[in-house]
Amino acid sequence: MQRISDIFRINKTNVHHIDFMVPTKLNSKPSEEYLYNITKKFYHVLKKDSHSEDKVLESIHLFNHMRDLIKRITYISSQSTTLSNLDLYIIQLVGMLMDRKEYTRGLEGILNSIESSPQQKFMDQKRIIISGSMCQSPLLYKILDQLSARVVYNDTCTGNRAYDRDVHITKDIIKGVSTSFIDRPICAAKHAGTFSRIDYLKSLIKKYRAQGMIYLVPKFCDPHSFDFPDIRAHINIPILFLEIEHQHGLHGQEHTRIQAFLERL
Repeated sequence: MQRISDIFRINKTNVHHIDFMVPTKLNSKPSEEYLYNITKKFYHVLKKDSHSEDKVLESIHLFNHMRDLIKRITYISSQSTTLSNLDLYIIQLVGMLMDRKEYTRGLEGILNSIESSPQQKFMDQKRIIISGSMCQSPLLYKILDQLSARVVYNDTCTGNRAYDRDVHITKDIIKGVSTSFIDRPICAAKHAGTFSRIDYLKSLIKKYRAQGMIYLVPKFCDPHSFDFPDIRAHINIPILFLEIEHQHGLHGQEHTRIQAFLERL
């Protein structure tokens, strides 16, 4: 990813370019200081480009509102059949591509629609948490819909984990933004304590009453592969380890494994 950043920096010479690298170890004073300083640098660049403090605060409020909408939609979906797994996956994914104001208006419409609709609770669907790296294949969610399983939380880089924490609004805007990177739900590529990720997953299992977990690992993604043995040893619900390919997605073999896993629950 650093090399991709370099390509943009070399070819886009007429724009400001900052590499905002989040440290691997989050629970240390040097990491806090680094994040504060790089956020401060970025903030001053914005102010030079006529972005006032009011505009920065407006952006923070917009993103916090967007995250709140997604969390509310996710929770409703974890309790009822209003949205399919595929619907929720698409809603979360397009948020990384659309204009944020337009996306937030769309989320408000979706939330109003599902809150005003009769809520039909699912009876026989198995409650699943998806965890691990990113999932770029909508086929997984189609399979889970076909097999009457409900994804109650998507703990991946392209799922709820990307939207789960708000930015703290304080007198020190820079401190609020930099702290949000430390307080965010961590993935296997970050460290915030020996059992921080395991405790986080246990809290999700309890909150969403999950019956099983599908742990997704793209091939050659070492951090998540290394993380899995500890998770398997400390999480007390059945876990399906699913190694997938970025480009080719899922095949018939994975469909069979998912079906067999759900039948065990």
